[in-house]
Amino acid sequence: MLMTTRLRYAVMFMVGLLNQGQPGGAFKPKRASSIADKQSLSEGYLERVITSLKSKGLVKSTRGPGGGYSLGMPPEHITLDLLLDSVGDKIRMVRVVNGDDGYIYADYNATAAVSAPVRHKLGNELLFGGFYNPSSVHKLGQKARGVIEDARGTVINRLDAAGYDVVFTSSGTEANNLVFRSSADCKHIISAIEHPSVMNAAVNPTIIPVSGSGVISLDALDGILSSLNGEKALVSVMLANNEACGKIPVSVLELGADFVTISSHKIGGIPGAGALLFNSKNVGVEPMIFGGLQEKGLRAGTENVAAICSLSIALDGIQTCVGEMAAVRQMRDLLERKISEFVPECVIFGRDVDRLPNTTCVSMPGVSKELQVMGFDSHKVAIGVGSACSSGKPGASHVLSALGASDECAQSAIRISLGPGVTDDQICKIADCWYGIYSNFHAAVN
Repeated sequence: MLMTTRLRYAVMFMVGLLNQGQPGGAFKPKRASSIADKQSLSEGYLERVITSLKSKGLVKSTRGPGGGYSLGMPPEHITLDLLLDSVGDKIRMVRVVNGDDGYIYADYNATAAVSAPVRHKLGNELLFGGFYNPSSVHKLGQKARGVIEDARGTVINRLDAAGYDVVFTSSGTEANNLVFRSSADCKHIISAIEHPSVMNAAVNPTIIPVSGSGVISLDALDGILSSLNGEKALVSVMLANNEACGKIPVSVLELGADFVTISSHKIGGIPGAGALLFNSKNVGVEPMIFGGLQEKGLRAGTENVAAICSLSIALDGIQTCVGEMAAVRQMRDLLERKISEFVPECVIFGRDVDRLPNTTCVSMPGVSKELQVMGFDSHKVAIGVGSACSSGKPGASHVLSALGASDECAQSAIRISLGPGVTDDQICKIADCWYGIYSNFHAAVN
């Protein structure tokens, strides 16, 4: 978020007035010179900004002894939009799709761009409100409790999960671990292409093979289940590789799963919150972290109210995100066409099956994925090599190996995942960069 000087002065002045709160909610008038000195601001310039704030009713002045400036309206009514309007400025939000310093962000599946509603609503709350301990019984604590319970309802409504319970966690990884901890008495069955948090949390799992396009073999799964002889089992498979929520429609009721996990930062929220949805009519949850009685005793520790709030806001806009994916799919397909025209022998994984609309996994013949990441980064393009949670692990991707890819092919594969708003020009730059890395490497070798 980039602020102009006028907006920065306005925010610092309003914060200075907020800090003058008295017991009972009253705000004592404060002189501009006092705030200017404390905040190291130019008093003359600050007075000009204050004039703008007064014209919009954000600030009022009191004359005489003890006079000064105070808030012109209740703090909860003050928003970033009102401040922007009062100073006549526009804030520049730096979108991750076209990130810092001109970067093109094409690693959307690692972390999605923080959505505009999250930046706006959460920013207002952080600037002019605040989050308190939701376990406290006073008014401020209960307000925080309300944020969490409203978010719980949003998760259920936006994911079509009527009848499910929700436990908030610190991440999708923790939510996955909580599932396996709660299913210790079950035979664990997972697919060959799962996230590391599933691969490492499952105990002596039976692996479901996948096709060369990454589709789970239902015949193999049927055979595995038939061999259990009545033994209770937990079958864990990802809806898509990787991070389906926000990219395709998700209905928990249609899935019929007993457990579903999601992560805030994958759908436009901020990092620090995950959610486990579970059908308490069929399954239970056993706590993994012990302490207080937060989340009905299922997950101890003070909840990350800000991150949970961001998850709720992001989910409120989830249908809009899914709707934008049709245009993103066209951009993804354009990128694949350009790359295939440059190097017809390249391998694009899963090209002929249903897959996420924003994602392509492409192997560059003869060039390691590490060299490609560095090459893209030097041209201000951010791409990934698979799950960010396993990016530091050497060797070929276990996902591509499960698809039957050779080690050489898997070692040269990268993942490009696009976000809403990606443009033709950006796609052309990504494709040209890809071909430039390929050409330069092979020219050097030859």
